[in-house]
Amino acid sequence: MNHQDRLNLLTDLLAAEELDAVIGFSAAAHHVDFGDAVALLTGVKPMALSFAILTKDRAVHLHIAPVWDRARVEQRTTADQIEMANDIGASFEAAVQALSLSSANTGVVDLGRMPHRLAAGFVSALGGTPKSLDKPFFAAAARKTDHELEGARGATEIAEKTYDYLLEIAEPGMKECYLAAELKSFSRAIGSDDNFMMLHAEGHPLAVQPSGERKLEKGDLILAEMTPSYRGQFSQICRTVCVGEPTAQQREKYDLVVTAMMNGISRAKAGVPMKDICLGVDEVLCDNGYAEYCAPPYMNRRGHGLGIASMAPGNISLNNETILEDGMFFVVHPNQYIPEVGYLLCGEPIIVREDGADVLTKNRAAMGTIPL
Repeated sequence: MNHQDRLNLLTDLLAAEELDAVIGFSAAAHHVDFGDAVALLTGVKPMALSFAILTKDRAVHLHIAPVWDRARVEQRTTADQIEMANDIGASFEAAVQALSLSSANTGVVDLGRMPHRLAAGFVSALGGTPKSLDKPFFAAAARKTDHELEGARGATEIAEKTYDYLLEIAEPGMKECYLAAELKSFSRAIGSDDNFMMLHAEGHPLAVQPSGERKLEKGDLILAEMTPSYRGQFSQICRTVCVGEPTAQQREKYDLVVTAMMNGISRAKAGVPMKDICLGVDEVLCDNGYAEYCAPPYMNRRGHGLGIASMAPGNISLNNETILEDGMFFVVHPNQYIPEVGYLLCGEPIIVREDGADVLTKNRAAMGTIPL
């Protein structure tokens, strides 16, 4: 799917809602768990408060700050018109007048993420509270564009190289936060524009957590979620590394969780509900005696969509009935607590295809080792 295909879907949404335009807002507070309406409409990741307008004739008007970001924006955006905005509020008022927009003929997306006073000014300029299209807007963009999938492949490559770097530099005595900082810096140096990372270590971890001041010790299991963004598209891999040689039991249980993950991935193809992947993961773990640990508080979700344009198709969970389509992209990660050894991470990013899953990693999850 290309960007024009996406705009066609979104203008179909406008027609169904009997609206002339939709305005997407961005607070530039990017996160792997949230979509960004401006990035979705224009292909560019904002650095500051911005908005984009899609009209029913499929034209896209981008109003973006800061003004010194013009060169990057012009290089990356697909918008038909670009306005670099010193004052995003004044730029909004001018756009409303130029396009004859009002609350009656205009929908909005993510208005609630904008600063309250600025959002109130937007509502005033439109003459009232416009209709929110948050859910249908992001749902219409559930399939990634070819450009986004290219970014996903680049982000996955960066994640794998960052993991290899972890295996090179981690050692007993190193603080978790220092290791995380080194890994983020490395990923930036090789092309990432962001990296959401969870990294934590314990001998018997109960869950993955943000990095702290704790120093790595022999026998620790390092839990690492590496989520770099490349050209505005996140990808994620999840890995577990033992400081020193893992025990036979640790290897056995990790292999079990990886087997569960791959069984879930084997269910991923166009036409099946998202929950089938969760059922595939749970099936293996339940058959091996861990049914009790396949529900909260021991686990939350078996994976999730990856922004920034859209988080669809959402979480891999038993209540997600979303039907998978060719071109959807997300991470499958069982991330399971096993009472004998602790919490274990494994996860691979996949693209849904008609006949199955395209797993983007070159090397699948295996228990890593930091030699002593």
